[in-house]
Amino acid sequence: MSLGNALLSAVSGLAVSSRGTEIVADNLANAKTPGFARREIHVSSRGQSGGVRIDGIARVVNTGLLAQQRHADAALNDSEIRLKFFQNMENVIGLPGTPGGLGSGPINWVAPTVAA
Repeated sequence: MSLGNALLSAVSGLAVSSRGTEIVADNLANAKTPGFARREIHVSSRGQSGGVRIDGIARVVNTGLLAQQRHADAALNDSEIRLKFFQNMENVIGLPGTPGGLGSGPINWVAPTVAA
């Protein structure tokens, strides 16, 4: 191995090490952040020329947990929409027994009719 190849090998190793350190620091800084998925660096040898190269940076996600979170969020949104609908219906129709409510209307006109 020539001196140039040795230096190239060392520089590539330092670059990969630097990038790996950035990824670890990012993973630690965001470990408690909701929705954050850690990342991993994949490296391989350059073969005859020496040194290493970055093959990719993968985001590690627990797909089962992510699916459960999406289902829970969808159920929450569905419940909120239903709540708003029923609150609007209550405002329009009113509650039974309250003045001006839909339930009080038939009682007010049926009682005098029965009495007559």
